[in-house]
Amino acid sequence: MRRFLLATLILILVVPLFSFFSLETSAVSDLAPFTPHEIKVLVVSPANKYYSGAHYLISDLARYGFNITHHASNDALATDYLADPKTSNLDQYDVVILHGILGFPPSRVSIEEINHFTNYNGTLVVKGNSLLRNETGAWWDSSFSTEPILKLEKRLGVDFTDFLGEGGAWHNSGTFTLTNSSIKGLPSSLSYVSPFEHNGSISFQLDLTTNGASNIYDFNITSSPHSRLIGKTTSGVTYYQDPQNGAVGIYVQGAYIYATSPGTNLINYFGLTDISNRSALLASLIAFALEKDVFTVIKPQPLANVRLDSVGKPFREPYLNASLSNFISIVENYIITPTVAFTDFLDFPGWTSDYWRTTAPQVLSQLESKYRQWEYSTSLRYYTDPRLMTKEQIEALLGNIMGNYSRLGMDLFSTVVAPRGLWNQSTLDAMASKNLYLIDILDTHYSDWWHLRVNSSIIVHSGTQMLREQIWNTSTLKLDWAENFTQPGLDPDSIHSDYFSRRDEWALAVVNGFPSFVYYVPNFRRNEVGTYSLSTVWENLTSEFPDIRFVPLMEACLYFGNKWMRIENASRVGSVIEFDVDASAIPIVTSIEKGMLWLRINANESIQEVSIDDNEWFYFDDHSIRMPANSSHVKVTLGALPSPRVVGTRYKVVEARYDGYRFSVSVFSAQGLNVSVSLFLPQVGPFLGGNWSILSKEAQWSYDFDNQSGMLDFWAISDGFVTFTVGVFFSVEQTPPWYNSRVTLIVNITHMPTGIENVTLSYHVNGGWVNVTMRFEEGVYVADIPMMPFGTVVEYRVFVLDNIGHWVVTEIFSYDVIDQNPPEVGVPTWNPPNPNADESVSVYASVTEPENASGVGDVVLWY
Repeated sequence: MRRFLLATLILILVVPLFSFFSLETSAVSDLAPFTPHEIKVLVVSPANKYYSGAHYLISDLARYGFNITHHASNDALATDYLADPKTSNLDQYDVVILHGILGFPPSRVSIEEINHFTNYNGTLVVKGNSLLRNETGAWWDSSFSTEPILKLEKRLGVDFTDFLGEGGAWHNSGTFTLTNSSIKGLPSSLSYVSPFEHNGSISFQLDLTTNGASNIYDFNITSSPHSRLIGKTTSGVTYYQDPQNGAVGIYVQGAYIYATSPGTNLINYFGLTDISNRSALLASLIAFALEKDVFTVIKPQPLANVRLDSVGKPFREPYLNASLSNFISIVENYIITPTVAFTDFLDFPGWTSDYWRTTAPQVLSQLESKYRQWEYSTSLRYYTDPRLMTKEQIEALLGNIMGNYSRLGMDLFSTVVAPRGLWNQSTLDAMASKNLYLIDILDTHYSDWWHLRVNSSIIVHSGTQMLREQIWNTSTLKLDWAENFTQPGLDPDSIHSDYFSRRDEWALAVVNGFPSFVYYVPNFRRNEVGTYSLSTVWENLTSEFPDIRFVPLMEACLYFGNKWMRIENASRVGSVIEFDVDASAIPIVTSIEKGMLWLRINANESIQEVSIDDNEWFYFDDHSIRMPANSSHVKVTLGALPSPRVVGTRYKVVEARYDGYRFSVSVFSAQGLNVSVSLFLPQVGPFLGGNWSILSKEAQWSYDFDNQSGMLDFWAISDGFVTFTVGVFFSVEQTPPWYNSRVTLIVNITHMPTGIENVTLSYHVNGGWVNVTMRFEEGVYVADIPMMPFGTVVEYRVFVLDNIGHWVVTEIFSYDVIDQNPPEVGVPTWNPPNPNADESVSVYASVTEPENASGVGDVVLWY
């Protein structure tokens, strides 16, 4: 009874605690992951590249992969948000963000336009003084009591009481401090920087109180042109959800971020200048409004590309050598795999033979050690307009080009550039027949290029050319792009200004496609202009999009699909994340995959395994998955145990499987091409201590393994399909481990293409290791371990030496010696032989065990 009472008491104490824990865990687990790419966001801002702040706002949204539409205008009177196609129907967006700057829309609007935005029932984010001035440029009312402002206040759940300042100085530096921790993922604080000399000419700060909204951040003035304002605190960020219709209103104090230009090519930044905190602010607020888990983000992997153009032009050899050396050093520094675009003037009079016989080999000699890491392309710009050629003519031209590449040993010829729309369906058909990809640099010819649809094998991308100026070409009588070699020395501010001026386009390119940064050989001749420009691109992009991958054009072609790939029905329960992928908008082209997915999860979590449509799949790093074609449902299990994975490919991986012993990878490519795949092999299981080998049925293949990094680089000449397997390729069987017989080990070694020189059995019993050369009998290797006493623990392993000196070692196996036979019991006798009633009887029996057997334990008489 006492035991039952104690158990009952423990149950009463434990069950409520367990129930509470389960409820809390369930609440966290049931919160849907954040899938920003299916969230439509409208950003309304001025078009002025300095004052708009849209460059940074869009970049911050792009970090998470939101589906962004940008509306920009500098003319308040000509802007009609009720009629404009991007803004007339706000119900098509999940989130609308208004970023107002003094004097520009959306600060200056009509009453009808204010009603248009305040009647929107989604998530409305208002920055600074958006909607506070009418189209004439005057404030609606200095006391904030006119009907338009009252509607805005009601929509946001706040009361605007005054400007933060006096005498026109309405902008102050300060700190945003988090006061409400109910919204997960928000930074604890943000700094706000103000230029006092502008006296509020950019944007105004407002004193306000909440009227139904929750105060999320306080804004504390730390520096001001008026000392009496220092230390004043007001609301910095507010959050309100209308109890009737569920519409969310968010107000953020002051300007988001903007720039001023104090001089030529000089830029100063003001507002919320902390990139990482600023983007987390937006994403966390939006995720909370949409009831999503901001700590579990699923989105397409952002891609970018670096191209070196015009390699092979008739540059002087010292000039070319210096340029290539400088370029190679900078891409190696940033671990960039670029695309090298040769310039092949096959029809250039009197120079063709010299080009292919002398110039091109000299270029290749400098890239020889990096041969497998480069992708080569050609351009159709120097030939007859492809639109005037038949499919057969283009195929013949491409065949001629490919033949010249092949004679130079360049088997990674994969992309053809047709700039300015110099292609048609015949060109596309010719590309497909040669398994090539056509690249068009559209940003200078299509103002809305990122809304174009992928068509067949075309990859639409931004071909930004850094450090160029337009000059008049007297031979062609048109403007051409050329390097500005007239400027003395290096002008970093000019490069930075050029980057900033196109920042929003690149941010949208990262979300909707991928930006390609084109560099010309002479950019790198002095090892300063080109390298600084490339550093600017890399450092800025990777800070704004920390999960971006710089890949060759070929790889981007294989895994394109950001704009067209949607993640739906995302859920997370514990460590398991599941979601569906809808890529129905991508044309069915064998050369285009669904894309690359990126997961953002807690810092202490990583991907452990992936299945797609209930089939095991592979992943590329702790946060990236590349999608195979014709797939829909993805299941990701998080954990800390590493497994082998593909981390880089050349051409399309169609299968990758790991059974715990062997990792098999299959790649599709055109016949005769050099396929390269990089694997990560963790130092666990069959890969511990190098206990593995490689099998491939390809006639020509090789590999290189770095023990320190665990990276395996494999490459082979393809006949259209390459399959290779990494792992343990032999099985070990043993006869029963009885004490009265030796144990025979049978080793079946398969898939050892390098041949076998020796197989050695090594066993261990309470002493040193004993090595026995195994004998080859009827296709298997055989060796014996001598008889051992019962209970002995025997450990053994097998060493295989191939004909090129590579040892393959199994894991350590073990067995316990067993006794399979019972003791021998002789015929029993007893005394007295004929006992009387009530007389004791002694029973005798012989019980014996052979030597080395388990021995006799208990002997029991049953009667």
